[in-house]
Amino acid sequence: MAENQVVVNQKVRLWEKISFSLGGIGSVAAQTIMSTFLLIFYTDVCGLNPGAVATLFLITKLLDAVNDPIMGFVIDHLPRTRLGRFRTVFMIGSVVFALNFALVWIGPLWATGGKLIIAYISYILIGITFDFMDIPLNSLMIAMTSDTKQRSILATFKSISFTIGGALAALVVPIVLGMFATRAQGYTWVIVGIFLIILIFNTNAGINTRERAVVSSKAGKYRLKSLFRIFTIGPVVAFFFTQLLNTIYQMMLTSTMTYYATYILNNFQMIALYSAIAGVGIIPGMLISGKLGIRFGKKRIFCVGLLLSAVAYALRLVDPTNLIWLYLCSGVAGFGTGMVMPMGSVIGADNIEIIEYRTGLRAEGAASSLSTSLVKIGGAIAAAIPGYILAFTGYNSTLASTTTDYVPVSTALQGIKFMTLILPSIIALIAFVVMLFGYRLTNEKHDQMVVELIERNKADNGE
Repeated sequence: MAENQVVVNQKVRLWEKISFSLGGIGSVAAQTIMSTFLLIFYTDVCGLNPGAVATLFLITKLLDAVNDPIMGFVIDHLPRTRLGRFRTVFMIGSVVFALNFALVWIGPLWATGGKLIIAYISYILIGITFDFMDIPLNSLMIAMTSDTKQRSILATFKSISFTIGGALAALVVPIVLGMFATRAQGYTWVIVGIFLIILIFNTNAGINTRERAVVSSKAGKYRLKSLFRIFTIGPVVAFFFTQLLNTIYQMMLTSTMTYYATYILNNFQMIALYSAIAGVGIIPGMLISGKLGIRFGKKRIFCVGLLLSAVAYALRLVDPTNLIWLYLCSGVAGFGTGMVMPMGSVIGADNIEIIEYRTGLRAEGAASSLSTSLVKIGGAIAAAIPGYILAFTGYNSTLASTTTDYVPVSTALQGIKFMTLILPSIIALIAFVVMLFGYRLTNEKHDQMVVELIERNKADNGE
């Protein structure tokens, strides 16, 4: 159809896709090591109490989650530059975030006192500075094209890049830590490496991408209170809640597995191979998800991936100390996660147009920030639960940071098993149910909606 040709012509060049996908590889590496190693770094290297760290994560993330919609509102209302609406703020935000990321680790590590205060200040700031990098990047994919197929390709490129970044971080960090006399020295070199990756790849992404989607001249012209209308749209709310649950169980898995490997398996280095196998499973899942999503529907493939991951992680209980079995379950769960990741990005982009279609608001930054806000709430919950479980069951962080052969009491060991093997699977299953019954939008309905929006926006622009 003639109208559909408007969408099809918004093609994205190969180098542009690669540059865009590499734009978040440093940030996802930073997120990975924060979700995987920051809790055990604060307890076992800095000597902070796990309950105090849990409260730190919970309070700072919840405050940050409230801040996210405001940040999105600000970004949406920034003036357009010759680079577009999002690329300039993305590059500036990347530099600020990289500096703050280094402070989160090096501040408490090098301080002779007031470690918890420094952790609070730097961790509150990390959420704010992350927004100025992450919200423009998420919004950029929406601005680059309105074509569903092109977005699916971009989402696949992005997901593969993010998976590689996350897997490399999880694989390399344990190896690097083992190369130095102390964990503190190893962490310092890791932080420097990620700092440089963020600066190099994010600058390249900002320079070598282009914003081409047809938007109304009214884009970004809305009031902050108008955002509450978003929460009256059923599919959008269902997807937000699903992503919240998905974040909780994924981040909980990464942070608790370090304790499981250290104190249950007595093999900290297995984390590297465990994460690498999950990454190997994720990639084929991502490669097939785009075509399957176009053929069978994005929601169906998203739900299948969620269910597969939930079942695979639950199956670890069959033989929870057998490394081969754990690796196998990790690979299968990774395949399911690989199906979820690109579809989640595409559905998130679709939600921008659902919101505009239903409310008339074109608010990429605000909508992306709401998703980011939910991710941070999920991260707060995911980080707080293990910390509270460790504190409640008698885990002694003082001994862990000063004794090389510390062995937790039996109740703490049981707590580590529960938060690693059982709780994440339950949460993943709930996420599957919410998405299955709460999200109701077919590919066909979305495509028709996009065509109508383009014509509406052209009229607004006087074309």
